[in-house]
Amino acid sequence: MAVRRIIRMGHPTLRREAEPIAETAIGDNSFSNLINDMRDTLRDYGGIGLAAPQIDESVQLVIIDLPGGESRYGDLEALPLSICINPVVTTLKRKPRVIGKGVYPSLDFGGLSKNLSQND
Repeated sequence: MAVRRIIRMGHPTLRREAEPIAETAIGDNSFSNLINDMRDTLRDYGGIGLAAPQIDESVQLVIIDLPGGESRYGDLEALPLSICINPVVTTLKRKPRVIGKGVYPSLDFGGLSKNLSQND
């Protein structure tokens, strides 16, 4: 299919909530083409995961393709191409951090983090 350009932080698509994918859209040609483009883009960039908004498609779709073996994260088990449609992220554990006078949770996304206050 096609290798797409990965957009950068600050792009409007990354600032808005992605739309859920309708069940009726799964399996149609445009959906299949998007999956193929994402796979090609992921492999071309040498990544292990890609979300549709990263290629300027504002839909709730993620692909993961982990080859396994030795990596900077240790010895990883292979995970063949996996497609996550309308994924839901659940926090399993909050890491408290002292901020000023109180303790508030901290969000950390691979180097990008936001400290939460009582107003967040």
